[in-house]
Amino acid sequence: NFKKSPDLLAADLDKAKLGADADALLSAFQIIDGSIKKIDVINLNPAEPRIHVFRDGEPPQPLNFFGDALNKIADLILRVVNNPNCILLIDEIENGIHHTNQQEFWRMLIKLAVQKNVQIFATSHSAEMIGAFQAAAVEDQQEDKVRYITLYRSARTGEIIGAQRDMETLGYNLRTDNPYRGE
Repeated sequence: NFKKSPDLLAADLDKAKLGADADALLSAFQIIDGSIKKIDVINLNPAEPRIHVFRDGEPPQPLNFFGDALNKIADLILRVVNNPNCILLIDEIENGIHHTNQQEFWRMLIKLAVQKNVQIFATSHSAEMIGAFQAAAVEDQQEDKVRYITLYRSARTGEIIGAQRDMETLGYNLRTDNPYRGE
């Protein structure tokens, strides 16, 4: 659920600051908006703390004033940094993340997942997001750390089967319009 309440996101940021991981969230935000210089929790109402975003030449604004992308990224990054050694399931990871930012987002997410030993299962039907995943894994030489799995139904048995593709094959299929998505 990526509609986490603002006070819970603020608590997650405070937790990340205790583990010296708040910079990961700032870096992720800067992928989307390079004018963001700082983020912090502000308690204007002690019962409802909020993450505030500080941009060049502007007063701080609550995170919920920004689009779905920053809120979704905040939730994902904070889940990874605050929950080492876990599994994270993300449905339709591309939602809210502009295609021009997807490769950098994947780079950061893969790097954090490796650092925190978090196994991420993400779904996507977006050619741009799948391509960004493949490019980030190859360019950062992370092919041994990531997997691309398609799901399809066996015509013979009717069972759902997972098939793993290596990054080279995935890249070839993306470039040549060969099938790369499951059902």
